[in-house]
Amino acid sequence: MNKRGWLGSLAATVPMVLLFACAAPASAPVPAPREIKIMLPGTAFVPSDITVQPGERIRLVLEGKELPHTFVVEGLEHLIEIAVDKEQTVTRDITIPAGVEGTFTLYCGPHRVSGMVGTFTVGKPSLEPHLEVYLYTGGPELILPLVITDKPGWVVIHPVATGRAVTARDLGRVQIEPGVHRNVRVPLTTLPVSEEPLHAILHYDNPADGQFTDASGKPDDPPVYQTLPVRDKGLRVGKQTLVRLPTPVPTPKP
Repeated sequence: MNKRGWLGSLAATVPMVLLFACAAPASAPVPAPREIKIMLPGTAFVPSDITVQPGERIRLVLEGKELPHTFVVEGLEHLIEIAVDKEQTVTRDITIPAGVEGTFTLYCGPHRVSGMVGTFTVGKPSLEPHLEVYLYTGGPELILPLVITDKPGWVVIHPVATGRAVTARDLGRVQIEPGVHRNVRVPLTTLPVSEEPLHAILHYDNPADGQFTDASGKPDDPPVYQTLPVRDKGLRVGKQTLVRLPTPVPTPKP
């Protein structure tokens, strides 16, 4: 091959070599987030129990209906606290942190006291004791929309005096098995005094004999979890407990 032919071949080859050398490898497509659709009719989440995985990318699609709501996961408020207006659909993409795991309470801020609660489980479920209550307005029973316990136990209703539960007075109780329970009804064998505030308290069944008291008449274990008073209409649901609303302070006029 003469010099001119050799140079021509080299000139044709170099651009192809450079083309292959500069071409970046194709990156794998990023999978779309898993879509989770939740409807918010009345004062309910449908579905009310949601399970995701640590590190997972999800797309929450919240379909509002006749009332405005919030969609809040207790303990993960920095990540999931979403307002949904009535007849509005809100979409939010979220990446679940890799180090998070357990069962969290899902609730609507304005309607938590009406039983608008659920569970948001990340990875392996946990059964950390927890109670949610409706405000008691009278009647022969008190309903708890959500009860979580890791051991057999009792949900017991006590009256309140000077800010503390009167454990010597047992107004009603119901036995509960480990797990997540919905709309637990506690029959009241003694009706509370008019406007008397109440505590809902979880006790473990210890000793595990299926009885709330042992042979000596001593009640089972001390409270594992309790709410603040659940009767006063001036109360609203806060983080895990019911807290009294502060009295508004009038704004001074200029």
